Amino acid sequence: PDLMLGLGLRDVVIAAAVITIIVGAFVALRQDDFKLRLAYSTVSQLSYMILGAAVILPAGITGVSEIGRAVAVIGATYAFTAHAFGKLVMFFVAGAGAVETGKTRVSELDGIGKKMPWEFWAFALATLSMVGLPPMAGFIAKWYLSLGIGAGYTGEWWMLLILVTASVLNLAYFLPIIIRAFFRPGEWGAPGVRWTLRGPVVVTAAGALALGLWTVYPASLFALCAQAAANVTHTAALVSGTFLAGTAVPPFVIFLIGAPVVLLLSGKARQAGLIVLGGTALLDVLLLPGGYFARSAACAAVQWNLPFMDYTLTLLRVDSLSYLMGLIFAIITFLAILYAAAI
Repeated sequence: PDLMLGLGLRDVVIAAAVITIIVGAFVALRQDDFKLRLAYSTVSQLSYMILGAAVILPAGITGVSEIGRAVAVIGATYAFTAHAFGKLVMFFVAGAGAVETGKTRVSELDGIGKKMPWEFWAFALATLSMVGLPPMAGFIAKWYLSLGIGAGYTGEWWMLLILVTASVLNLAYFLPIIIRAFFRPGEWGAPGVRWTLRGPVVVTAAGALALGLWTVYPASLFALCAQAAANVTHTAALVSGTFLAGTAVPPFVIFLIGAPVVLLLSGKARQAGLIVLGGTALLDVLLLPGGYFARSAACAAVQWNLPFMDYTLTLLRVDSLSYLMGLIFAIITFLAILYAAAI
């Protein structure tokens, strides 16, 4: 940053980044070749980090506070991390589609989601990250980058508009792929993809999702980016707290683990799996310490807190109102699952 400022290149760097973001997005929008569309989108999206670097100026020169510089660094570095995982998913999907079907153009993907549902649901998750929507890491990166831009450059609000415009353009060239895959008719035969192709897609998609949900300090890549920001800006690291898990099992954990297992089943086995899953979640709610059917326990036993960015998400807390609402929801969910399995 000091070298860039000393050479008077800040405005040049910002202009180059903005032009690359917009032009790269429009070029990607015109590509019918699947991998070329992804490649040009990469050119556009990596410019976010260049834009973030232009924001990291020595404090006091343009009114940028130390905290503003720090959050800009977090946004720029986490954008790289989010992009790496999200784009890996997309290229793995494009490669798997080419190997399994021989199709390499977006216009040839109508209905391919029926043959490759796991792959294109993973592509949809990666799209959320590229666009910058929760719960993906791309949202966190753009959030912090926006905070860094807005921290001191009050006269450069247009940079925020550039970020929003780029996100809209990202949606414009990724959303048609999802629509074609799931909402256009096509004949692809029975669903099925070799696990040697599906495995990398599932693993990287899970990693991309974890990056957006797990920002716990110090055991996360987000914490690593926060520490890097502290080192660059010579400020204290932005620490969002530590993960707190009680001994009670939150019902959402049962669904989080059980739902993918049930999806792997078929026919009667899937119906039975749904019933077992719903019944297990209902039983878990009934037996939660501090509820109507189990004796009370220490607060820490039924408290699950997850730090997320600058906030703390309470994933489980048993009090009278929360338990009543949770019990009602669990009963309704179980009855809905019974009905769905019956028909």
